[in-house]
Amino acid sequence: MPLTFNQGRDRTLCCLVCLTANLFFSSVATAQSTGNGVGDTTGTSQRTHYFSCTVLTGGAVQFFRKRTGLFSVGFPYSAVDGSGATTTGTFSAEQRNVFGSASAFVGPLAFEAGWRHDFVHFELSFLLGKGVSAPGWKSFFGYGRICYTGSYAIKFSLNLSITSDPRQGGDKLGDIDNSNKTVYLPGGESPSTFITGRNETINVSTLEVTYAQREWSLMPEVSLLPNPYRKPNHFELSVGYTLPISEYGGLNFIQQGSSTSSGTASHLLPGPNILSSGIAASYNNQPLKAPLYRFGGFYLELRFDVAYWKKKKKTQS
Repeated sequence: MPLTFNQGRDRTLCCLVCLTANLFFSSVATAQSTGNGVGDTTGTSQRTHYFSCTVLTGGAVQFFRKRTGLFSVGFPYSAVDGSGATTTGTFSAEQRNVFGSASAFVGPLAFEAGWRHDFVHFELSFLLGKGVSAPGWKSFFGYGRICYTGSYAIKFSLNLSITSDPRQGGDKLGDIDNSNKTVYLPGGESPSTFITGRNETINVSTLEVTYAQREWSLMPEVSLLPNPYRKPNHFELSVGYTLPISEYGGLNFIQQGSSTSSGTASHLLPGPNILSSGIAASYNNQPLKAPLYRFGGFYLELRFDVAYWKKKKKTQS
């Protein structure tokens, strides 16, 4: 999907401002590193690099434009029972207010490696309150520059981000009877049984239809934290802005069933793109021409990091 922005001028301006600030503070950091006869107070002259990690300590909020209205999906399907009899039907579903104006992410798993004025990092966090069987998630990785202001540090980075909302099931739209029959759907089929990882056969009763979405974006980010070379364990406050690059919205089909030995179980069948032919999707009574939402907006995060640094080896005179 080509790179397009809603309210493109404002978003592009925000990106340019962040990148310009990055270059400016990089030059300041470089000037600091030369010393010019001034004693180093940051601790970087005694330590070569640092590592930091975050394990489930923090949270974040993604803000994006609110969309409220009527989301409708319909498609034809057919079913064949054990005797070979075929029936046809049409699935239809309506759901209001599929997404709000903000989403909360918790449980970040983050890793960062930093040098005197450069760092790379990776993060994975999980979305609250979305999906059947599994939550959504957000992950990003990037490169940045770091400068020091006494006991504090400011980091500027550019990240590539991917958001899956949600990861597996999705927002439930409705059910199709899948008991003792094979259901033929757009892009695939759902048999009357499935086999679990323990080689147990599960008899399917219903087939849940859900919606899920995945989005790639660029995210400039600015972070404020105590100097990681002087205070290893610290809180870090970050503000970013996501600039969507591409989105993919699709239907998922989840087989729900049970067996006498293992009880209830479910099995995910990936479905077609929501914009595929044969899928009648609309929003506010207008044909859907793009996935339901765009995760474009401010991203605010607070997390607690644990850092470790490596000291320089002393040279003998």
